[in-house]
Amino acid sequence: VRLYGFVTQRTQAKLEQARLQTQGAAQPQQAAAHHERWLMENESVAGFGATVDAMEKDWIRLGKLVGLKPERSQNWVVGVVRRLALLESGQRNIGIEVLASKPVTVTLRASKPRHSGYTIDGIDALDVVLPISALYLAASGEDKSGVSLILDSVEYSPGRRFELSARSRSYSIALGGVIEKGDDWLRASFEVLKKT
Repeated sequence: VRLYGFVTQRTQAKLEQARLQTQGAAQPQQAAAHHERWLMENESVAGFGATVDAMEKDWIRLGKLVGLKPERSQNWVVGVVRRLALLESGQRNIGIEVLASKPVTVTLRASKPRHSGYTIDGIDALDVVLPISALYLAASGEDKSGVSLILDSVEYSPGRRFELSARSRSYSIALGGVIEKGDDWLRASFEVLKKT
C-alpha cells in the first residue's frame, strides 16, 4: 500500500477472498447473472438476428460478448454483437455472430509468482493466486484460428502459463496471440505444453 499509495478494488477483493480461504469461511455469494428474453427474427449456423426494445440501462454495444441459449437447443452458444441499428420505433436491431456453439467452461490457475516482500494484513499480494474462469472454444470448420480461450482481458499476457482444468482433465498451457478483443474480454490462442 505504501509503495503505490492505493489499492484497487480488484486487489482488495482478492485479499478478502484469500483471507476467507485461510480462515475456512464460506465464500460470499455472487450476484445472479443478468439475463433477458429476446425474440430472434432470424437464425443461421453463423449467427442470430433480433429486434429488442430499448432499455433504461442499455448495455448492448458493438463487440459485446453474449451468451445465448436458443429455445430449441440444450447448449449455450457464445456470440459477439456485430451489428447494431436503432429503428424509428426506438427498438434496436441486433446482429450476433456465433463464436462457438458448444463452449466449455474451464478454470485457469496461474503459476505461483515469487514473493514480493510486501505484505498486506500478513498476506503477500503477489502470492494471492486465485482461479480464473475462461471459455474454451473448439476449432470449427469455418474458423481458421483453431482452439482458443475467451478470458478477462486483464489476465492476458503473451506466453503466460496456466494450469487449465476442465472435465476432470488438466493441462499445462501457454497463451499465444490475441485473436480478437472486446471491451472487457479477449480471445487468445494457446499451446498445450503438457497433459498433467
